[in-house]
Amino acid sequence: MINKIIHLNEIGIFKSFKWDKNVLEFSKINIILGYNGTGKSTLSNIFNLFSTKREDDNDELLKNLVNDQDSSIELLINKKKIKYKPSCQKEDIYVFNSEFVKEHIFDGTQANLKEFDSSVVTQSQLTNPEIKKIADEINSLSQKNSEIASNKISIEKIFDEIKSKYSIELNTRIIGTRMPTLDINNLPKTGKNPKDLREELNRTFEKYDIAEKQNDLKNDIETLKNLVIEKINLNFNEIKELLLKNISKDLGEKIKNKIDNFSEFTPEYSTLNEWFEDGYKFFCHLTETENKNYPKCPLCDSDIKLVINKLIEEYQAFFNNAYNNFQADLNEISSKINKIKKQFLADKDVIYDILELHKKYKPDTIIPEDNKPDTMIAEHNKYSAVLDEANNFADQLLNNIDEKKSKIDREISIQAGDFEKYNKIVDGITGIKDKLLEKLEKEIKYNPNTLKEEARQLLKELCIADFDTSNKGDQIDKYTKLKIDENSNSKKIKEAQKEIKKQISDLKNESKYVNGYLKKLGINHFSINIDQTQKTDNIEIHYNTGKAKQGLRYSISAGEKTALAFAYFLSKIDYEVFGRGKDQIKNTIIVIDDPISSLDENRLYSTAFLINERFKETKQIFILSHNLVFLKHLSNIIGDHKDTHKNSIRRDYILASYPEPSIKQLPVGLTNYLTSYFTKLQDIIKYVDHTNNEITYDEAKKFLPNYIRVVLETFLSFKFFILKQGSSSEKYQFASFDKLIKTLEGKTHLFDNFQSVNGLDSKNLLKKLANIKKVTDPQSHGTPQNIELFNYIDEVELIEIAQDTLNIINFLDQIHFGEIKS
Repeated sequence: MINKIIHLNEIGIFKSFKWDKNVLEFSKINIILGYNGTGKSTLSNIFNLFSTKREDDNDELLKNLVNDQDSSIELLINKKKIKYKPSCQKEDIYVFNSEFVKEHIFDGTQANLKEFDSSVVTQSQLTNPEIKKIADEINSLSQKNSEIASNKISIEKIFDEIKSKYSIELNTRIIGTRMPTLDINNLPKTGKNPKDLREELNRTFEKYDIAEKQNDLKNDIETLKNLVIEKINLNFNEIKELLLKNISKDLGEKIKNKIDNFSEFTPEYSTLNEWFEDGYKFFCHLTETENKNYPKCPLCDSDIKLVINKLIEEYQAFFNNAYNNFQADLNEISSKINKIKKQFLADKDVIYDILELHKKYKPDTIIPEDNKPDTMIAEHNKYSAVLDEANNFADQLLNNIDEKKSKIDREISIQAGDFEKYNKIVDGITGIKDKLLEKLEKEIKYNPNTLKEEARQLLKELCIADFDTSNKGDQIDKYTKLKIDENSNSKKIKEAQKEIKKQISDLKNESKYVNGYLKKLGINHFSINIDQTQKTDNIEIHYNTGKAKQGLRYSISAGEKTALAFAYFLSKIDYEVFGRGKDQIKNTIIVIDDPISSLDENRLYSTAFLINERFKETKQIFILSHNLVFLKHLSNIIGDHKDTHKNSIRRDYILASYPEPSIKQLPVGLTNYLTSYFTKLQDIIKYVDHTNNEITYDEAKKFLPNYIRVVLETFLSFKFFILKQGSSSEKYQFASFDKLIKTLEGKTHLFDNFQSVNGLDSKNLLKKLANIKKVTDPQSHGTPQNIELFNYIDEVELIEIAQDTLNIINFLDQIHFGEIKS
């Protein structure tokens, strides 16, 4: 159901239409009064755009409706906002208007009655065995195509989801980039593995990210060049040799004490030979010399103790120099180890920097597990502890010169092996850095535009490959087969429809249906026949006199052409809707725009009666007309239908032209469509009554002078009923405005006792009427000799004659005026 027209922008006469919130939405039955030029045809053609039953292309129809490239149409249909576009949701709508007549009956020069929808086979036609056989075949093929369509939709849904996923990914990774066009009806098989394509695509994305950040890349290359890791450089053999020397720092003190013990003894001798014997024992370091005394040398009488002290001093001087040198060597080794420790801590930061750059650029080179940066950091931590132990060991050696040789030899060997392993790891990390540097120096030459296009093509291939391998695979082949089967069935259906069309055309349904409706519309003096052999002017008019004419142009009147077109419209619905089952009309919307052009009042009634009879059960109906008599008949026949909840299902509207074209509720004065007099009088009252500002001067100056003249002429005509006197041609005509005014001359004394209204009384009545006639005379606002100029009545004068008009009506018939105003 069409609920309302939300907005129209630059469509026909509607420049910027929005549904008035005070106007009720469309109901089941909608009667719309619209005078010429208020948008009836535009409205019916807008409904036509949303019809599934329109046989011709909408492009031409839309072209005639829109005013510029910003034109737009939005309707509320089934409570859902729908903006018009060729692919938008549509309804089963049948529209009768001038466009329908042109497309189906008569374009102004030639009459070419279209055949009914050949795909529709009515229930009565199915009694024909040949038609039933063909119809069954069509139904079977259509059922197969329906299943195929369902399978296609399932596959298309998978494809759309995959395509959407990759489209979003591409736009996320490379902002503003769209996927290449992919049509499921024309997909090549790639023959590639989605996993391989994904890896290649990820590498391309990474390259693009790098290419987009050339300055960062240049800085990282410089940083990487400056990252250097030092190897541990210690001569472990030299350290081992030094540490294995058999020297103790308290050795000199022990020797000195021992000699001092010897010097305290004085040897006893009586002869020289004895003395030499004792000397021999002394110099042979005999232990039996403890209680002997040697004061002087028997050879040179020198003090032996002094000589021995001198010898000890000389030995101690030699020993002390050696020890100091040994200690200095140890200190140098300790210093080297401390320096390496500092270097080692700095190298740890370097390794972390290399690791971060490695993670940032994710180089293609596959790194062995043992040489990966994470492994290197772990190894570095391990050998950092080893280095601490080596330093502690050296410190211990400086304080404990008696460390066993076996321990020295073992520890030095272990640490030498450990640091050799660490230096190999340094070589591995340096290799990783060099490979990464080589890669980055190549990538600085990447072109982002080239990589963007490469990514688009890879994503296209990945999308196709992913789709083709989804849902058990071979989706492209499955879809292609479904299309082939669908096309094959469609060709068979088309051939069957041609055959059934031939069978049905032999029955001449169009002629049979149309002639029946012509009689119902009150046309009995001719019938039609469709001449299938004619490509143009295929309508034959058969008169009751027995004569026949080809074509419509000069055969029948304008009113009869309208009746014929409407009879065809009714026949088309009868055949295509009711022919499939009486309940089908409940799913159909009917739009009828002025089906009564040039018809007499008798046929107006017949048309109104037929519309009500045929479309009582329709889902929704719109009837648009400018003819008050037709709408009066229609209104009385239809009545005020109500639904099961006692709510009215009929609503009446008017197409208003001011302040701009719009849809309004029908004014109270037009209830039952008796005459426009009441609405014109109400507009005059609205203009005089400025409290609501419903009608401005800029609007009123265009129509109010005419309304004033028509209202006064109508009022005076039924207040003072007068027929023109004179020739037979005028004898039975109502008097004109000036004739009515002239008739009142000499009779104003009859109103002397009437109560004056705003200063108007019997004395100035004629003067006021004469002034209104003069002001509203069209010739006073422009002449044929100067037609391009048109002078509107100024605002002061317009409000004056409007007020005078109301005063005159109130003065002559206060009851009438009061009732109208209320």
